Amino acid sequence: MRYLRLRLLLAGLFSLSRAQLHVSGYVKDTTEGWLPFVQVRNLRTGEGTLTDWQGFFRLAAQRDDTLELRCLGYAPLRITADQLPDTLILYPQPVEIVPVVIYPTEAFVYRLIWRLITEGRRWNPLLRSHQYLSYNKLLMDTPDSSMPYGFIWETETEKTFYSPTRQRETLRSQRIAGNLPVKFFFSPTTFQPLNLYSSWLEVGEWRFASPVGEAAPDYYHFEVLDTSWQGKDTIWHIAFYPRQGREAWALKGHLSCSFPDAALIDFQGTISRAETEEAFLQITSYRFAQQMRKIGDTLWFPERFQAEIGLRAGQGEGAIPLTLRLQSHIREVRIPPTSVIPSGSELYLPPYIPTLPDSARIIPLSPTETLSYQKLDSLFRRTKVAMVWRGLFDLPLLLNGRWEWGYLRWILRPLLLYHEAEGWRPQLGLENSDKVSAFFRVRVWVGYGTYRGAGWLGTPWRWGAEAEVGARMRIRLSLYDDVRETTLPRLLDEVPSDVAGECRPYENPSRSFAFSQSQMLREKAMQLQLRLPIASGLWFWSELAHIERKTIENSWRGLVLKGDWEYAPYVAALRSGSLLWRAEPSPPRLRLQIGALYAEQLLPWIQMDFWHRWRWQHYASFSLRIGGIWSFSDLPAIWRYTLRALSPNPIGMPEALAAHPYWIQIHRAAYLFYEWSIPNTRFPSPKWTPIVAFHLQGYSGIGWLYPEAGVSVRNWMPQKAARILPGLAWIRFGVYTSLHKPGQPMFVRLMGSL
Repeated sequence: MRYLRLRLLLAGLFSLSRAQLHVSGYVKDTTEGWLPFVQVRNLRTGEGTLTDWQGFFRLAAQRDDTLELRCLGYAPLRITADQLPDTLILYPQPVEIVPVVIYPTEAFVYRLIWRLITEGRRWNPLLRSHQYLSYNKLLMDTPDSSMPYGFIWETETEKTFYSPTRQRETLRSQRIAGNLPVKFFFSPTTFQPLNLYSSWLEVGEWRFASPVGEAAPDYYHFEVLDTSWQGKDTIWHIAFYPRQGREAWALKGHLSCSFPDAALIDFQGTISRAETEEAFLQITSYRFAQQMRKIGDTLWFPERFQAEIGLRAGQGEGAIPLTLRLQSHIREVRIPPTSVIPSGSELYLPPYIPTLPDSARIIPLSPTETLSYQKLDSLFRRTKVAMVWRGLFDLPLLLNGRWEWGYLRWILRPLLLYHEAEGWRPQLGLENSDKVSAFFRVRVWVGYGTYRGAGWLGTPWRWGAEAEVGARMRIRLSLYDDVRETTLPRLLDEVPSDVAGECRPYENPSRSFAFSQSQMLREKAMQLQLRLPIASGLWFWSELAHIERKTIENSWRGLVLKGDWEYAPYVAALRSGSLLWRAEPSPPRLRLQIGALYAEQLLPWIQMDFWHRWRWQHYASFSLRIGGIWSFSDLPAIWRYTLRALSPNPIGMPEALAAHPYWIQIHRAAYLFYEWSIPNTRFPSPKWTPIVAFHLQGYSGIGWLYPEAGVSVRNWMPQKAARILPGLAWIRFGVYTSLHKPGQPMFVRLMGSL
């Protein structure tokens, strides 16, 4: 019996010595700097991991397992798990390679890259419906990592993806240093590139060729670093660097791919640009890494993403270097998705965003991050910034001209209008906030003309009221008494802001033309409007209204019935509580409007707009807008000038005629606007350069034609002056001339807003 107990005791001790555990540590170089992206492998199991930006790693191992650490440019290190210290140091080991010329058609590594490219469609996550949770972190600091971070933002998001035009991302919780109630257009997960197999990758204004895209052999040299094995799979480690003359459009780094799947499993790339003394804030470098994980036998899916963006703020010796660090960790991937979402692409910010729980953190906070939270929370708590200036942190609300005040929202766009007929017209609106209801809104607004002509045809007061139900599908009942222009420029400059149907009578955009009392009318209306998303990218909205219009000469009263269809295949919307805002109306766009007026007889009309913009690599961008207005019978003169048009660019508004006689009355016409811009990214340069655009545009009616040609310049102000006068930097200067009469003088137009 004693012998049996002794054997059991020895067996237990032996099994305990072989028990599975997790080892962890930090990796530094000889300069005491943290080493990210170091490969740490368990030689017994073949499993491995990479260190994060702080040089930290965690790996499953037994006590007598041997770990191998490898990093390009450093001597490899082997150590057993039971001897692992808290911090390991890798010593530099330069690698010298004898130059050799290898043609792409002959090198074996290029055959591996072509396999990656051809199999990319099989592994591309954007070609599969999926759903996942993502833990994201954004940090900002100086290069001295021993100091606390200047900003920390953690989020947890849930994303459901059916197609590029049908997806939704919901912000579930967040934690920001200082406990600031920030709402922004994106959460950090937006930086997660799920598809590296496309030909081109874009980071802000930077655009570079993907090393695993179809254009890779034209932009990169490749060489095999080494090989390893995971089970029956062979892992190839490949370095890539730009070809001569392609440095501005190519990355430098290395990747790993698994065969026979021919799938990308990790990727690391860097790019840097020369600094310029003119820019106050500029990106100087970008480095990112991404790891993939195989899900079953069907898909290699991104699991971890890390990026480091180098910035420089200021000029000369007083410039401050900054670093943005981005991290995203994906978990709970579900293929296919378990939830169904409506058509369209949407980022949803709930009215109340919960605080990020500790259970959502995949990686625990480092001591530096914990210290940063403590210091920043204490600072903002003492200054009461979040309490006093809470409205400043809701950026979607601010850009839509709203300011939340308790249970109400002030409508601030615009606070003040100037009409030549009315003078200065202060106006203000109120609506209920999401604290009252997220799907039912009531709005009122009022304005007052200060000039002596403001009271013509009635009182100088202008007012309106609305009741609205719904979010994406919306029903609205409105009453208003307002002043409108009757000029042809109004036809071109009216901008349907945000999602279709969002433009309010009291939120008219800035215009390129002044107008006088003779070009205005008084309008009273009662409207019933419906907005309905029909399919992905397809919107329908209708309007039934009783409208009264008056001018000095005559008046009109009758019914208006309109039906609008707009198709934009790549539309991304931002929904912040009850506020739906079209964030990225991408081209092409097609809009069709059919309407009818009824007073003593039925007067139908139709208007169509097509707009598209495309880019020719780095050399030029083109914009085309074609449209027409047709009324099947003579419309009343008091009505025909204010049919709604489509303008895709509310700042600058190039789609407006400059040299034409805008007093001409039309009811059957076609128009065309063509713009050819030469961007300042044609030859990548840190120097400031203006952007020149050539315009060909015109209006054509029955028996008359008004063509124009012009040249406009934007980004014309040097960076130093733009920092002093930022409002002027938005102005676009244009010189236009009529081609109808060669002897007619040229017209100069300023486009934009201060």
